[in-house]
Amino acid sequence: DDAGVRIAIVLVGLSSVAHAEVTVGGAVGAGGQGAATYSAVEARLDASWSDGRVGLGARGVWLDGELRTSDWDGWKAIRVLRLFEAQRDGFAIAAGGLAPAQLGHVADGYRATLDDRPRTGVRGAVTTTQLALGVEIDDVIEPHLIGGAIEVGSSVIGCASAAVDPAGVGAIEGCLARRWARTGARLDAGAGVVGEWL
Repeated sequence: DDAGVRIAIVLVGLSSVAHAEVTVGGAVGAGGQGAATYSAVEARLDASWSDGRVGLGARGVWLDGELRTSDWDGWKAIRVLRLFEAQRDGFAIAAGGLAPAQLGHVADGYRATLDDRPRTGVRGAVTTTQLALGVEIDDVIEPHLIGGAIEVGSSVIGCASAAVDPAGVGAIEGCLARRWARTGARLDAGAGVVGEWL
């Protein structure tokens, strides 16, 4: 079926990575969720190489002995991608379960509630000596956070970030700081302001 084809494509792509270090693992758990009994089985496959890494994972959840098939309906099968990171020459991209968000203070407290469903988000960044840009979405299937951030300067830093929930809430942040940096260490001192709409 379509889900099987999509997973197979990811696996073929993984097998083509030369000189990758690959690990395989699994876990089993059980307990309670509300009044229902809860059990889960998870399998993982991880690979890393010089400028990136990828992690694939699949989890089966049973509530009162019945498999929760809603986790795998349609395009939700993309959640088999738990982690993807790649970077080169100031460009970086990440995908998979990315929480917590990396957007200054505009995402404080984000997804603090119990959430046992895998999330597949996307994060991208471009960085130079004077400029850093970033964008992020927490879940491409059921988004709760979409945002971006910009930072300008090297010793005197100006930054701004914004994040919104498609349900209609969001926040913006602005800051100004002085930066002292040396190899292996960095100190930022400054002030910022955060505004929210609920």
